[in-house]
Amino acid sequence: MKYFIKRLSLLGTTVGGSVFLAFTGGASANSSITTTGPGSYNVITSNFSSWWSKANNNHLWVNNWSSQNAHSGNANVSGNTNAGSAWTGNAHNSNSTSTWVSVNNGGGAGGSTWNGGGSSNSSISDTGPGSTNRITSNFSSHVSLTNNNNVGVNNSNSQCASSGNANVSGNTNGGSASTGDASNWNSTDTSVSVVNG
Repeated sequence: MKYFIKRLSLLGTTVGGSVFLAFTGGASANSSITTTGPGSYNVITSNFSSWWSKANNNHLWVNNWSSQNAHSGNANVSGNTNAGSAWTGNAHNSNSTSTWVSVNNGGGAGGSTWNGGGSSNSSISDTGPGSTNRITSNFSSHVSLTNNNNVGVNNSNSQCASSGNANVSGNTNGGSASTGDASNWNSTDTSVSVVNG
C-alpha cells in the first residue's frame, strides 16, 4: 500500500498590537495528490491558526492646585479739625481651571488580525481503486484583549480676600469711612474620556 500525506499549517500571530503575520483577506492552502495507484492512502491536512494579544495600561492623574490671597490696606483719618473721608480698596480673587484628557487605544482586533477566513483548495485525484482519500481543513483563532484604566482627578482651590479697616476718629468735624469689596471667584472644568478599542 502506498501512503501520500501532505500537511500544511498557516499561522498568524499578533502580539501587543504588532502584526508579524496577518491573514486579513483569508489564507489559502493549495495542495494536490494525483496518480498514486490502487490501494493507496492519501491525506491532505491544512491547519489555519491565528493568535492575537493586546494589553492597554493607562494610568492618568491630574492635580490642579490654586492658592490665592488678596488684602487691601487700612485707611485712617484721625486728629483733624476738618477730617476728610477714609476708604479702602477692593480685594478680589479669580481662578479658572480647565482640564481635558483623552486616551484612545484603538485598533482592537479589527483589521490587524485573522478574520476567521481561509480556504483550502486541495484535491486528490486519479488514485486508483481501493484507495483511501481524505482532505481535512482546521481553522482556529485566539484573541485576548486586556484594558486597565486608572484615572484620578484632584482639583483644589484655596482663596482668601479681605478688605482693610477704614477709620475716621478724633476729629472736630469727621468725614465718612467706607471699606471696599472682598470677593472670590472660581471655575473648574474637568473632562476625561477613555476609549479602548
